[in-house]
Amino acid sequence: MRPEALFPLFKPVTSLSGVGPRIGTLIEKTAGGGRLVDLCFHLPGGIIDRRFSPKVADAPVGALVTLVVRVDAHHPAPTRRLPYKVICADETGFVTLAFFHAREEYLQSVLPEGETRVISGRIEDYAGERQIVHPDHIGTLDELDDLRTVEPTYPLTAGLTAKPMRKAIRGALKELPDLPEWLDPAYRRARDWPSWHEAVLAAGERESGCTVHYCDNEYDRGPILLQKTVPILQGDDADTLAARVFEAECAAYPEAIRLHADRRGQ
Repeated sequence: MRPEALFPLFKPVTSLSGVGPRIGTLIEKTAGGGRLVDLCFHLPGGIIDRRFSPKVADAPVGALVTLVVRVDAHHPAPTRRLPYKVICADETGFVTLAFFHAREEYLQSVLPEGETRVISGRIEDYAGERQIVHPDHIGTLDELDDLRTVEPTYPLTAGLTAKPMRKAIRGALKELPDLPEWLDPAYRRARDWPSWHEAVLAAGERESGCTVHYCDNEYDRGPILLQKTVPILQGDDADTLAARVFEAECAAYPEAIRLHADRRGQ
């Protein structure tokens, strides 16, 4: 009989936010099943390294870069055959972002003039000027660490793009129950098996964490009182991640007790 702690992993992928019937069917075709557990075992087929973050003037043509720039000006396309251009710059120079068949309203919202934005994409040369055609990512300065990272890439199928697949896999991984190590350490080492945190790292996830539940008669299934997220940092290994999760747990328990006491006092 399947342990009740694992029941959440057997929910349909359409239970995830943003996954409707159409995307769910494509995910099922790609992952070999339509349950969250199938997504958890749909491992990356490669990586994209977005950590190179030079100044604009130092960005080599052909390189994949993540730039921090100021949005200077929008130049809508005069005809549908020409690109919509957004001029961005830092203190060393400017780069043109080119978009074909773009929606002006959308570009004005994600690239407002005068604001600082993080752009990730491949640098090209056009008539002696640097440009990025259809950047892979556009974000705010608060999202810099999320964008300037090593990004896992997953096998896809026609009609299914990388963004919804990554979002679905992250959603499925967040359903993993907070299980302790259940194998004897010596037994695990003898077979060169990863620990729980090593498996999270190997799956390409970018965050771990801890959860404080109310107790009931089912393991790890009580109502959630408090959750804390622990980001997986560049250079992390299982020990450093486990140590930071432990720090989060030490902070979470007294916070959860205070939260419970406040609720009882209301």
